[in-house]
Amino acid sequence: MQPSLDFTPHIYTPLSYYLASFISIFTGDGYVAGRLLSILATLGCFVVMYLISFKWARSYLLSILPIGVFCASYELCYTWFDIGRVDSLFLFFVLLSAYYLLKGGSKKSLVLSCIALYLGFMTKQSAILFYLVACLLVLRFGTKKFIWYSISLAVITFLTILIYNIASDGWFYYYVFQLGQKHALVSNMFIDFWTLDLWHQFKRPIIIAFIGLILIAYNYRNGYLIPLAALVLSLLGISYFGRLHSGGDANVLMPAFCGIALLTPFIFHQLQKPIKHLQVLLLPSLFTLYLGQQL
Repeated sequence: MQPSLDFTPHIYTPLSYYLASFISIFTGDGYVAGRLLSILATLGCFVVMYLISFKWARSYLLSILPIGVFCASYELCYTWFDIGRVDSLFLFFVLLSAYYLLKGGSKKSLVLSCIALYLGFMTKQSAILFYLVACLLVLRFGTKKFIWYSISLAVITFLTILIYNIASDGWFYYYVFQLGQKHALVSNMFIDFWTLDLWHQFKRPIIIAFIGLILIAYNYRNGYLIPLAALVLSLLGISYFGRLHSGGDANVLMPAFCGIALLTPFIFHQLQKPIKHLQVLLLPSLFTLYLGQQL
């Protein structure tokens, strides 16, 4: 439908609106349906973050830590976690897709990952930025699985765009892709994203996460940790790309804060290992107090 004073939609793919419309059958008209969907999606993000962390940490306490750190960014994201918008649901599907890729290379895991990532695209087209990373992660399971995964993801995405575009007389492509390209680059965000959005607001988790990234590099032989680092860097990239364009508000920082949170348990996990010097035993407590100041 052509934009007018009576019809000016958001420029996102439609899955979130379909789901909110379904929920509104039970909640009635108003903001409740959209906000309830975001709240449920945020809770889903917490669950997937826990599962991703528990896969390597094997610790209930350490696996909860990233959730707490991510929650500390609630105000920094302008409380976008529970607003009736697409971001929480989008992040949930991207995390879910990554979880199945990290889980292993079985056919079931790859199918579920492909479906989740496609649903992420149907929620917000920014999920396309994770397509390449996902395909590269599948490559470690073999060339055949890489080709199957890449072609499947490309075909269902292309067919969806084609069908919606035909059904809407070309307006789907206009809203979802062309209109976004008209957003100007915000030149100061090339630097301010790192210095103001992240470092100034979230420096304590960033420092601990950076140490965690070094520990991952040190344990590069672990087949799970390097793909996890790739996930974190891709989440940072999604947020960075969003902030570089006008209209990218604090909501686009959610993936970056989530990625940073996923790295925080590594230093605590390292400090749990047997150590000789008694005074070093205080370090986990000191790091906890230091990290807790973010709240």
